[in-house]
Amino acid sequence: MSLYNGENQKMSSALYAKNRFLTAGDNLQIIADRITRNDDLCKLLTRYTSDVMKDTKPITPAERAEVFQKRIRTVATLPKDDEVGAFIVIGIGSITPMKTGLSYNISFDILCNTDVWNLEDYTARPYYIMNEIDWMLSDTKMKGIGPTTFLGAAPIKINEKLLGYTMLFNVGEI
Repeated sequence: MSLYNGENQKMSSALYAKNRFLTAGDNLQIIADRITRNDDLCKLLTRYTSDVMKDTKPITPAERAEVFQKRIRTVATLPKDDEVGAFIVIGIGSITPMKTGLSYNISFDILCNTDVWNLEDYTARPYYIMNEIDWMLSDTKMKGIGPTTFLGAAPIKINEKLLGYTMLFNVGEI
């Protein structure tokens, strides 16, 4: 039999997760922090030479700031005047209730201008970015119950100059 408190008529249970939707926002902050601490991702998002992966110059505070302020987006819009370079658009979707919280998907739209698409070894810049995100997130724990699980990726096209991939991860109960 369920018990309800007299104050707000909500079920009182150890399994009721208060602020369960806010955890998703906390995880967006964790992801943004992980991206800005990742030197290879910072290089891929701010340095547009074809040999960027061989670049041994340290990441500057200005480059980290650019990644955090301009290259990581949590709103699925890009400035019209800034379609040059590479971006990561992070989103939360497919939220499902679980016994002790929520299960939800985190999407990463990795977008690159075709002018900076290919790197020296003929590997596309988005592949390097996806590899870093996968390495950084797969089977890791953030704020929530279970580990982050990679679900897949699909190509996306914004226009003739801005292309990329959408990666999908799940965060939730095991």
